[in-house]
Order: sequence, then C-alpha cells, then structure tokens
Amino acid sequence: MQTDYAGATVEVIDPQTGEIRQAQSFVAVLGASSLTFAMASFGQRLPDWIEGQTRALSYFGGVPKAIVCDNLKAAVVKALWFEPTLNQTFAAMAEHYDTTILPTRSRKPRDKGKVEGAVLIVERWILARLRHRRFFSLTDLNAAIGGLLEDLYNRPMRHVGKSRRQLFEKIERAALAPLPIEPFEYAEWKTAKVHPDYHDVDKTFYSVPHRLMQPSHIRRSLGKFLQVDECTNYFTNTAYRRTQHSSSLARGRFRDNDLHENVSGDYSVRTSSPRKNLEVEPCPLSS
Repeated sequence: MQTDYAGATVEVIDPQTGEIRQAQSFVAVLGASSLTFAMASFGQRLPDWIEGQTRALSYFGGVPKAIVCDNLKAAVVKALWFEPTLNQTFAAMAEHYDTTILPTRSRKPRDKGKVEGAVLIVERWILARLRHRRFFSLTDLNAAIGGLLEDLYNRPMRHVGKSRRQLFEKIERAALAPLPIEPFEYAEWKTAKVHPDYHDVDKTFYSVPHRLMQPSHIRRSLGKFLQVDECTNYFTNTAYRRTQHSSSLARGRFRDNDLHENVSGDYSVRTSSPRKNLEVEPCPLSS
C-alpha cells in the first residue's frame, strides 16, 4: 500500500460562524489492483495521518506487508529507505498491524509512483467533481468522496479491461493479512519529570503515586485516558507500571486518584495531559 496527500483542497464551511476551512485529502492505493481510498481531514498532523492509515486498512479489509508513504515530518523522523526512524506513534501503529513502514526519500517521487498516479486520479475524478458543491462538515464531504470512489472502483480501466474492484477480488484480497481484532488506538508518548508538588503540562494536573518523588517517567496519552506506562524512581531504582486517569481538557483542574495519597492525605506528585473532560475512575497500580 502507498499513501500520500493530494495537493488540491475542498472548502468546508462552518455553519455556525461561516468560516471557510480547506480540507486536505489523504489518498491510499494498493499496488496490484490500484484500488484507491481517499478521505478528507482538516490538516496533515500526526492524528490525521494515523487516522488515514488505519481507515484505509479497514476499508481494504486487510493489511499489506509494507506501507510505502510520504516522509511526513509529523510521522517520520529520518527517512532512510531500509532503516527509517519513525515517530513512536507511527511505529506503534505499524507494530499493531504487523506491517513494515517504508518512507520515501525527499524529492524522489518515483519511490511512490503508484500513489502519485492515484493522487492525480482522485484530484481529477473526485475532487474536481466536488468543486461546485458546498459542504458544512467533514462527514458530509467524506460521504460524497465515498460515493464517487465506488463509481471509480466499478469503472473498467482502459488498458486492463477490468475494474479495480474486479482486480482486487481476483489477485489482491487473498494476499492481504487479516486485520487485528481491535483497531489501533491513537496514542502519544512523552518523557517528563515529576516534580515534588505538581508537574504541569498543558495546564492540567494528574496525580501519580507519592513514592515517585523526582523520577523521570514515560507517559502514554490515549484518546480517553492518560496512562503512565512506566515510572522509575531513581532513588530506589524501582519501576512502577500502569497507572491511569481519565483525560481532561479543563485547564487548571486536578485529576486525583486516592490510591496515590501518602499517609498524611497529601498528593506528593502530579503529572498532566490534555484530553476530554471525563470523570476520574480509580485505577490500581501494579509494580
């Protein structure tokens, strides 16, 4: 599978404010059948990139052995053909689907020639046909793109005599590995230092066990939960794993877990991350 973004954009109007935003088009294509997937998003950030990859795999109904992709700065740290350095989230996605990521070299369009052609087709056969329509949400835009994709799939290709759908069913579906039972859940990893009183990141505070005074810890931030995967106390050389909070977008608020209190009832250490404002659920800590 090869993936990239199209250059053409589509206007989406905010029905509340009338603001016009330009939607980007993510494109994925399979190598043998040229079966193509496209979706719109408001940017090319890491969450948009990961969503495009996962939705494309779900749409195709299987996982290819490798994904050849653009060397997007948000996802690829160093674009070496055989030993690339990936963003940790992108690498975790590849591990979840048991596939290989091959980011292309800069200014080498032939490295992903298949998707370069698919981008042109999407721009000419789909985006051009939507240029005079007005959309008020990404949902409506993606629904329109999906309808035109079906028309593209069933159209016979001139030099082959068969449609992309027919070729996919004949030669490519069986070559795809099955999808994992659970879809990939977007996560971000960050390294932070826990302070004696509070650790402030993005203005939201989360408690961690009082034993972890002045450690460095690895934080995994999920869509619904902030999860500390590992905390290491350098004074005792002890590792603690898996403490979890429901995430919050509320600035300046505290998310406390009673299991993190010390004997005096004070919270010694806190850490933070922004997400949805959900109620805290108690979570045991295992060592």
